Amino acid sequence: MKETGMKYIYSVLIIGLIILLVCIVGCTSTTPEIKLSTIEPSEMALQLDDLPENYQIKERSEQVRSDVVKSALDLGWEKGYTVKFVQVDLNELEVTSIEQGISVYPIENINKTLSLQRDESTKYTANNSYTIDDLSNPNIGDQSQAYRITNKLDNSKSYVIDFIKQDVFESLRMSGTFTDYETLKELAMTAAEKIE
Repeated sequence: MKETGMKYIYSVLIIGLIILLVCIVGCTSTTPEIKLSTIEPSEMALQLDDLPENYQIKERSEQVRSDVVKSALDLGWEKGYTVKFVQVDLNELEVTSIEQGISVYPIENINKTLSLQRDESTKYTANNSYTIDDLSNPNIGDQSQAYRITNKLDNSKSYVIDFIKQDVFESLRMSGTFTDYETLKELAMTAAEKIE
């Protein structure tokens, strides 16, 4: 009987210790802090110094609601900025462009923007003149994707890298006579570093 009483006390102590450990772990664990961007999209934009030589700015502009597709507005698009750079060689009649689109969304919808952008690109290439091929994940920002769009009529190629970081979605596209995916990846990494 004395032995049964000791087992009971021992069991109660073990259960008490387990409950205490669970409470301590639960009280001291922290949820990851959700970090939001603290600067305006225009401050996140690539600058001429970030690009290879001989590029010039063709266009820079704050985005307004009428610039944005309905599906992006439905996800709560808040604000954005776009910049386009071109490299022109008049002697060889060659033009290459690099476009950067920056958008801020509510944090709860940011993960949906990659599939949204991919869907929009697929719509753009829906006719038989274009093909779209996925490239390996460039691992930029918190999540990213990359793909190549080929015009079957002239075999020209555009490369696209989309990524999200914090509450920011960015899309970078290089198209034209000379396209270099590795250069675009470097620019996307630089763009991701500018997000604060």
